[in-house]
Amino acid sequence: MTVVGSAVDVAYLFWEAESSLSSDLPDSPPSSRPPSPSNAAEPQLSRVCSSFIPRITRCSPDESVMMPTKDVPAYLDKALLALGLHTEARTSFITYWLPSFLKYNHIALRFVPQVEYEAAAPLDVSPPPNLVTRIFMVFQGISADRIGGWQKARERSLEPVDFWNRIVGTEETRQRDPTLFHVLEWGGIINLSSTPTYSKMPPTKQDLDASLVFFAYKGRKVAVVRPMTYAEAISLVSQYFRPLNRVPVDNITISAQLPDHQAQGVVEIHPEAWQVALRTVDTFEIGVELNKQPIDLMVNVFHSPSPPLADWVSADPSTSSRTDNQGAPVRMSSDNCPSTNYLSGRGRGRGGGGGGGRDRGPVLIGKPVIYLYPTSPIDASVKISLIPQWRFSALYPVPAKGAIRDGKFSRSAEWIVSSNPDGMMKVKGTSIEVAYLFWEAEPNRAASLLDSPPVSRPASPDAPSPRPGFIPGVTKCSPEDSVLLHIDTVPFYLDGALLSLGLHVEARTSFISYWLPFMLHYKFVAVRFIPQIDYEASAPLEISPLPDIVTRVYMLFQGIAEGELGGWQEAQRRSSEGVDIWKAVVGVDETRQHDESLFRVLEWGGMEVF
Repeated sequence: MTVVGSAVDVAYLFWEAESSLSSDLPDSPPSSRPPSPSNAAEPQLSRVCSSFIPRITRCSPDESVMMPTKDVPAYLDKALLALGLHTEARTSFITYWLPSFLKYNHIALRFVPQVEYEAAAPLDVSPPPNLVTRIFMVFQGISADRIGGWQKARERSLEPVDFWNRIVGTEETRQRDPTLFHVLEWGGIINLSSTPTYSKMPPTKQDLDASLVFFAYKGRKVAVVRPMTYAEAISLVSQYFRPLNRVPVDNITISAQLPDHQAQGVVEIHPEAWQVALRTVDTFEIGVELNKQPIDLMVNVFHSPSPPLADWVSADPSTSSRTDNQGAPVRMSSDNCPSTNYLSGRGRGRGGGGGGGRDRGPVLIGKPVIYLYPTSPIDASVKISLIPQWRFSALYPVPAKGAIRDGKFSRSAEWIVSSNPDGMMKVKGTSIEVAYLFWEAEPNRAASLLDSPPVSRPASPDAPSPRPGFIPGVTKCSPEDSVLLHIDTVPFYLDGALLSLGLHVEARTSFISYWLPFMLHYKFVAVRFIPQIDYEASAPLEISPLPDIVTRVYMLFQGIAEGELGGWQEAQRRSSEGVDIWKAVVGVDETRQHDESLFRVLEWGGMEVF
């Protein structure tokens, strides 16, 4: 698609929503038409339905499936295929939600009937399509002590996935008719298992006010259902505030001013004092202390990779896990991009945010994906390795050796695939077809930061000799190597830069829509792209047979506070020089990367640094 009035091409339209308690919760969603014109004559789908309310609608054993997390990707691939999603959409759906799934040992999920979703988010397309398919998933983590109550959902997960067609209301035959104007949308919500289940009417605003507490971090407040344990509070905090997604839970502090001890000022709350503080305090301040001594917490956040897929684990200060803000009260996406939905005192926080002033801090490493474009169908092995400063946190599809989450005990993953010229791949020994290979990593703070990345081969066979220079968690943006952008100019600048670096439309759309919600926390951001040779030294990529050209595009960005802009004038001037400057920095071969007579490999990824 080309956006009218601009030169921007996109592969899909992206939107996200946030939930607010300012609206009257008992109100029903607006009446709407059926989700597809062809369903208008079917009374069971044309009724006005109000049973889907963001943040309130949840999973239950009577309408969901429940399974071990390790089984979820394969199940979703089958279910989404049955619901009509093409390969790229299925791959994006699963890889977007996988890091959130990996926080839990068991997952309950359901797909919302289209007519209910349509009532909550009406979609108007002109001219009217022949068919509209809207797939929306609700899921939540199930703790070990609750599995017994989900037996019915577990048994349902063993049934063929076709029953979701009837529940969602899809038309399998018409979905595959290329002569029809067809619209496809997908998205989802994660609901926290700690949130109360309301069996009848939604709660009144007065009921919710009575059970809310407020977490404040860097000037932004989030209202949450009152957590009854300190561990639950830490879990919610690490999920709601994106800058804390990568901070080990042991380094997060919760403080408050106690009404009965006002002379002490604001004090840090110890886990054993949580229940006492909760009686009189409703607003807590969140902080980060990098040298804080670890506390043995049982936190429902996937911070410890051993044992794999543990649902309740002791926090390990050397590890952390990207949450994509998956703990937000409501989370929606129309494609594979993060979608944040806060109960927030100041919305998206575009007042400048943090980002500067700290020598070291957490990083958010997001969705590196690898595309293969051979000249003819081939069998290929793809191996990605990592230096000790980072380790895998999520992988999809499951590699030949390893699991969907390899954790600290493995820093290499290898896939054996059958690859086609159109980019589609099938994993050897399975029926899973994917549009790309997905990996995600987290910083390994246990590794010595003085260790240099290993010297590696060039990213492309004819590239110059390699050199080290990129260390995850250490390398940052600076005025000498970055551009400084106002948030309003970021999407257009990135589209031009990525086009210049050789990314096709789908890759550019996915890249921008993935990172945009994270960038929207700041009014100004510094952006840089890492030279391929430096990135290759930190994450060597080995492919057999050897490609003719490999293009690896990796971005760093950092929020810059308005008070720090004076030190970024050089980066601000560089932003006006045009996007072609990144070709030489990254080291791309523009001519060869578009030559379809060559075996081409493309990878993109990124990292937010603080």
